Amino acid sequence: MEPASRRHFKRALAALGPLDVLLVLKGENAPRWFIEELQARNPGLRTIFYTWDSLRNAGRAEELFDLFDRRISFDPGDVNIRADIDYVPLFHSPVFTVARTATEARDIDLSFVGTLHSDRHSFVRRATAGIPASRTSVRLYVQAQWYYWVGRALGRFRGVRRDEVTFDKLGLEDVASLFARSRAVLDMQRTHQTGLTMRTFEVLAAGAALVTCNSAISDEPFYDSQYILIVDADADMHKDINRFLAALPDPARISASVEGYALDRWLDQVLGDALHDAE
Repeated sequence: MEPASRRHFKRALAALGPLDVLLVLKGENAPRWFIEELQARNPGLRTIFYTWDSLRNAGRAEELFDLFDRRISFDPGDVNIRADIDYVPLFHSPVFTVARTATEARDIDLSFVGTLHSDRHSFVRRATAGIPASRTSVRLYVQAQWYYWVGRALGRFRGVRRDEVTFDKLGLEDVASLFARSRAVLDMQRTHQTGLTMRTFEVLAAGAALVTCNSAISDEPFYDSQYILIVDADADMHKDINRFLAALPDPARISASVEGYALDRWLDQVLGDALHDAE
């Protein structure tokens, strides 16, 4: 893929005008020469790196770290390992708070939307056990049918029935509507990751409670056991989830807990100083 990648970034260089700030997201496939060329063309360019994946899962970007004025991760684990990384969690977009105010009925007890990988299928199956099918909504997304069938043949998706997966992505507004109809939503982070998924903030902004496998959430200032339940993905969690669902607070209170994690606040935290210096 190297020739195609080089052509892509060459076209990008040709299309770009003067720059004050460069934000690289994740950056695993950003060529070093591309960033260096941007710096050469734009003296005084402020460079910022942000990753929404743990460096333990996406560590190639570390080879570029000397090119950045600031390095940021959503994962506290990265910050604990490297003193040159700042911690800024992810965010929710306005569509989720809009969906909360526009939706009247919460007719789904427990829902899940996400890509099929790792142990998500077995986790979702255990979490929804005992809840009537009419009160659950599960969308396990697979990128293509051939990928699913190859995964079945290789044992990666053993036990995952065809009718349990979808090959159609939900649009953002559809996801927001589903969360706003849900009393609680399941969340499972990737292996070796302690950073909070974007789903965390989207779910809470929509006024739904969160059932998550990520125990690191208990260190966050918005954590409240009344609307955030931490579970063991490999354990029987049926009774805990039922007790949790029976005593949920008002959706407006849940949504208010993450007002400080809106998209504009994230932009201010990540880009604010660089944009101010560029003025």
